[in-house]
Amino acid sequence: MRKTSLNVYFYILIDKVGDYYIHRELVKMGKEVELKYGKKERITPLLSLICHFLTYYNYSRSRNFFNRLERFGLAYEVPVYDSYARFIHYEIRCPLEVAEYVLSDAPAFESELLWEFGSLVTILELSKLRDPRVARENFERYLDFYRIPIDIVKRILDELSELGITSRYIGLPDSGPFLVLDNRRFEEIVKRRLIDTALMFLR
Repeated sequence: MRKTSLNVYFYILIDKVGDYYIHRELVKMGKEVELKYGKKERITPLLSLICHFLTYYNYSRSRNFFNRLERFGLAYEVPVYDSYARFIHYEIRCPLEVAEYVLSDAPAFESELLWEFGSLVTILELSKLRDPRVARENFERYLDFYRIPIDIVKRILDELSELGITSRYIGLPDSGPFLVLDNRRFEEIVKRRLIDTALMFLR
C-alpha cells in the first residue's frame, strides 16, 4: 500500500487548491489561517492545533473519510514532490468548499473546550522545561498566542493539585507557573485528559 498523507482540518485536507496554501508545519504550530471562500472566517491557532491533533489521533478514520469523498468525486489523490523533484508521498486533497462546509460546524473560539485543550497543551509543554524563567516566558507567550484566559489554566492546576500531581498556580514573576510533584501520574493524567477533551469535538 502506498504512503498517503492526510494534512487536514477536521478530516478535510486544505493543502494547495488554486491560490490557497496551508503548509503542514504551520498547522502543527497552530497558525491563524483565513479562509478565502464562503464566510471568509479565520481558523484560530488553537482550533487549527486541535484539528491537526484529531486528524492524526484518528488517522484510520480520517483515511476512511477521504476514501468516501473520493468515491463521490469530492477528493483526489496526488503525488507530492520536494524542490528537487523527488517523490515524497501521496496526499488526498479536496476542494475548499467541502472543507468550509465541515468547518461551518466548528465550535466558537470562546468555547470552554477550546480553552481547556489549549491549557492542557500549555501545561504539558511547560512541564518539560527546567529553567523557571524560560517556563514563565513561554507560559505568557502561549497564553497570548492561543488567547487562553489564565483562569482556565489556574482551574486545571487546582484540579491537578487536589490529586497531588502538581502545585497550584504560582504567580511569582521569577518562578515557573507550577511544579510537577508526580511525573508519572502527571504524564498519564494530562495526556489522557488532553485526548478526552479533543475527542469531545467529534461528538
